[in-house]
Amino acid sequence: NGNVDAKPDMALISLSVVTQGKNAAAAAKSNADSSNTLCAALEKFGCKPEDMKTTEFSIYATYTQEKEPVLTGYSAVNSLTVTHRDLTTLGKLIDLSISSGANRIGNIQFDIINKNQLMSQARKIALEDAKQKVLLYAMTGGFQLGKVKSLTEAQTYQNYGTLQRLAAQSTQDAAYVSAGTMKLSISISVVY
Repeated sequence: NGNVDAKPDMALISLSVVTQGKNAAAAAKSNADSSNTLCAALEKFGCKPEDMKTTEFSIYATYTQEKEPVLTGYSAVNSLTVTHRDLTTLGKLIDLSISSGANRIGNIQFDIINKNQLMSQARKIALEDAKQKVLLYAMTGGFQLGKVKSLTEAQTYQNYGTLQRLAAQSTQDAAYVSAGTMKLSISISVVY
């Protein structure tokens, strides 16, 4: 096994605008207005259009929760997944989103933009770990190793919190978000 810990440097966040209306057209119009306001604010904040992706758009009827359901109107939902590459401003992005029309926020996922170098480092650690173990078994068992017949690899990424406040979010006016630390792991199996 080879493990490397690293701080995330990007986040994916889901922002949704949920609106209601007496009919489907009214709910859709209200949602379009609020969603356009949100997207314009995100772009002004520095989010690129290619970093904003629609992940849901739906309109559905709403009913009372009685014995005989009665139609009360319609709801429209427009959800975006936004890729944000400056974690020091993530709290401010969340606050801006709320003040610009997002009324459902969730599913923040932290990641590392370029994992390749870190994964190579984990591979080296995993291979060195495998070599040390197989040599110990060979010496202890009194046998010699042949050539490697196969090598398989499995990768995992695990995010765990360290409860560290992001640098620019030390002010009281930004949402508190903790990126924590990611563990990038490589497990290998070597057959001789």
